Amino acid sequence: MIRFLDFRGTLFDYERFSSEKGEPEQYLFPDVVGLLRTLENDAVIISRGTEVADRATMNETFKHVVRMTVLLTEGKSKAEYLANWPGYYGQVAILVDDSPSELAALAEKFPNLKLYEMRRDGQEGDGRWPVIRTLNELPSV
Repeated sequence: MIRFLDFRGTLFDYERFSSEKGEPEQYLFPDVVGLLRTLENDAVIISRGTEVADRATMNETFKHVVRMTVLLTEGKSKAEYLANWPGYYGQVAILVDDSPSELAALAEKFPNLKLYEMRRDGQEGDGRWPVIRTLNELPSV
């Protein structure tokens, strides 16, 4: 089963990265690399980022992860992007994102997506989807 994982806020601490200096890989949340290695081809990283900025950051960040698919929506909503991406055709899949507006658009368009709201900031979730605070809380199925 595919697991779509949002880059910023779910895998990568973009706020710290923007305010501190260091190698991008040090801003990954601690649970990320192990999960990506476990999932291998079942993990798809999706970001609303742009090709130039995010591709370079992701290449450096994930240089020690052997396999992964990265989708950059170039500013489109993830629902709009997935509707045209040939790798997803509406099958049951899991998607994790920290944006309620993205999750709402995805829920409307793709009823077979099992959506999870990532809240690494300790705040309450939107209330429409299960909240997780670490990727280790995702179901293994």
